[in-house]
Amino acid sequence: MVRRDYVVAHRRFSEIMGHSHVAPTLWRTAEKLRRDAGQAEEGPGQRWLIPGAICLYHAAIECYVNETLGYSISVSSSEAVRTKLRKLQDLTLGAKIDRFLATYRIKTKFSRRMRSRVLLLSSLRNRLYHHSPEHRAFNLFPREVLKALRAADVPLTGASWVGECHSPKLARWASATVPGLIDEFCRAVGMRGSHFDLPGWGRNPPYFDQ
Repeated sequence: MVRRDYVVAHRRFSEIMGHSHVAPTLWRTAEKLRRDAGQAEEGPGQRWLIPGAICLYHAAIECYVNETLGYSISVSSSEAVRTKLRKLQDLTLGAKIDRFLATYRIKTKFSRRMRSRVLLLSSLRNRLYHHSPEHRAFNLFPREVLKALRAADVPLTGASWVGECHSPKLARWASATVPGLIDEFCRAVGMRGSHFDLPGWGRNPPYFDQ
């Protein structure tokens, strides 16, 4: 029922005002920060912008999930379903992603690799967002951060874990997670095309580089 509502909602709203309204702006803002930070692998540039961009990539994914749930709420005729979806919206991304997929009956169709990647980005963002300065050896990294750095193929330089999170490679990994999640979701629910085909995202956003 929820999945059918979602498809109906997408067909209805995509022709009028676009599938996502806020999520694309968060993603584009993150892309601008990443671009401004510089893509050179050498030299500091403005890499201090990268942690902020990573947090915005996380925000774009969570906003996309919440907007998707919001469209289903708007077309559902069941108060019980609407209440369930509103409660789901209030959860954190890490807590809601599995329930989100189950709600649309695509948990078994959704890529496990992409699910793990989204959860890893969520954990990385949480570490950055809730960072507490502390005295510790430079070679000691939070487990989630080390996993993310390895997933992004970031060579460790001997800096603190916060310093390593200023890597352009990590930013590109986080950036690619956003369209990856959306494309995989669209595929799982039976929608053709990519996230660039969805109104509001645009095939060539001004700060996106291949």
